[in-house]
Amino acid sequence: MKNADITYFNYEHLNRVGRGDPNAIIILTHGLIRSYNKTMGITSKMLMLNLNVHQIPSFLFQQGTLYTKNNLIYSRYKTKEPQSYIKNCNFLFYQIDVKYKMLYLKALSKRRINEDTDEIPIDYFGEIVDSPLWRFDGNNIYLYLESLKRE
Repeated sequence: MKNADITYFNYEHLNRVGRGDPNAIIILTHGLIRSYNKTMGITSKMLMLNLNVHQIPSFLFQQGTLYTKNNLIYSRYKTKEPQSYIKNCNFLFYQIDVKYKMLYLKALSKRRINEDTDEIPIDYFGEIVDSPLWRFDGNNIYLYLESLKRE
């Protein structure tokens, strides 16, 4: 799978660095699509507005994962041991609750890096919730955003 639009990630590492905070996990994921040590191109206020997060957890700055320079936010977050991938990161910017975005990332993490499918068996999850980011298709969760082109 060789495609410049693919973003590789490791959900467990995201969760650990983000301390389980959905806001932090979504911000770190956004940092992945921008690349290491690159500006996210926006101020704190705009980042929160664009990602629809409630806060930028201060520990991300305290641990050096994020930093500011000239009023812009930069990310130092890198994926360690990539295990999953995202083909379409547009969901990060949807104006929906951050918990749905985090659940979507978790669902994507169930797809192995060498699998080329946009469906995940329902059995991979303990409790299934409805989400605007997927639909149920028989015994699978269909991640329809993954089949759409990235904007």
